[in-house]
Amino acid sequence: GATAYKTTDGGTNWVPLNMPSLPSGIVFRNIYFINKNTGFISGGIWSPGVYGGYIYKTSDGGDTWTQCLYSTSTAWGVFYSVKFTSDSVGYAAQAHPNGLIYKTTDAGNSWNPVNTTSINSPGQLYFTSETTGIYTSNTGNIYKTTNSGNTWSAQSITTSSIYGIDFYDSINGYIVGGKTNDTAIIYKTADAGITWQKDSVPSGSSRLILVKFFDDKAGFAIGLNGTILKYNGCPTNTTDIDNDNSTSTDKIIEDLHPISEVYPNPFSNLLTIKVEEPSSLKICNINGIEVINVNVPKGINEINTESLNSGVYIVLISNKSSSVARKLVKN
Repeated sequence: GATAYKTTDGGTNWVPLNMPSLPSGIVFRNIYFINKNTGFISGGIWSPGVYGGYIYKTSDGGDTWTQCLYSTSTAWGVFYSVKFTSDSVGYAAQAHPNGLIYKTTDAGNSWNPVNTTSINSPGQLYFTSETTGIYTSNTGNIYKTTNSGNTWSAQSITTSSIYGIDFYDSINGYIVGGKTNDTAIIYKTADAGITWQKDSVPSGSSRLILVKFFDDKAGFAIGLNGTILKYNGCPTNTTDIDNDNSTSTDKIIEDLHPISEVYPNPFSNLLTIKVEEPSSLKICNINGIEVINVNVPKGINEINTESLNSGVYIVLISNKSSSVARKLVKN
């Protein structure tokens, strides 16, 4: 049966949670905490002829749990995602033929379905603000609300299924998924989901299910067949990064103020970087593999590049103010 565990020592040891009596066949799909005391576990039953979604709530850090929502379904029915935009307002997405989304305004004590007449598939929820949220789907569409879930509008992204979604700030985020033949896809937005650009994926990557970003330079995507992808701030598609400091929206290219000069281009065995404040310098090859990673002080810095083969490289410089990426060529 379904089981949930808790750790209090950073993951070294885990103890089972004291869950109430659970229905036969239930599976857990998501756990989400508003704070250290209040959290939710969601899941449901998905077996021939028996379908339904369940959400359980704790108010004491997971010591005790009570059922706070049950919703029947004619198919599927599992609650895959729970997200809160405040201590009291939250949303739950049910894998339902009509893509049901429920909303609570009293910290999960009661739930009501919101208007999802345009949604026709199960998916995952993510809110970038109290009013703006995105719902992924296995049809290749995403659905967006800008009025706290009252209405949702569809946007076609791909012919593949979309599963995971995460943002590292209010405007920059990723969605991941893949086709039934296990071909992975990744898309990025730099305008809070208004537009999406396809990102490159290492060959052989299986369908992706989950994505998590910790900041603009560190993220992971996890998928089938043991696929684990790591993003370390190195672009793997240089099409939109040119020698004139392109402001492409699908790579890390922002304010150029802290960078005075990067030269020469093309370069040989020395690359000169002039920065207005202490910065982190990273050089990646055209495949996105990091080949140099150093910290540079304010002023003019010479970087020894003798170990690099001839070819195209991406130079990324970041500090507390901003970051910049430039495409350079080594002779």
